[in-house]
Amino acid sequence: MNFGNIIKNTRLKRQETLHQLSMGTDIDVTLLSKFERNVRFPTNEQLERISKYLQISELELKSIVISEKIVKEYGVNGTTHKAIQIVSEQLAPYFSNSKKRTP
Repeated sequence: MNFGNIIKNTRLKRQETLHQLSMGTDIDVTLLSKFERNVRFPTNEQLERISKYLQISELELKSIVISEKIVKEYGVNGTTHKAIQIVSEQLAPYFSNSKKRTP
């Protein structure tokens, strides 16, 4: 599921209008509509406000937005896949170190 669908489905489950979401997040209705239709991506600040208001994990939403930006910018192909593998390898030490710190 993509960012736009997540916020739209969550909003609809809460039986809220875009206007109500706009009032709760202090983000323009037109901009929220563009997010829901996957026409634009939110800034980090906007994403934080949406996350807090809809009570959705900010980490989860940011991760989804980053992945969508990568696919939009670079497409789905072997090169992108290889680049993601390289990033994963580069991040591995970070994750192994963070596990050691957790009791």
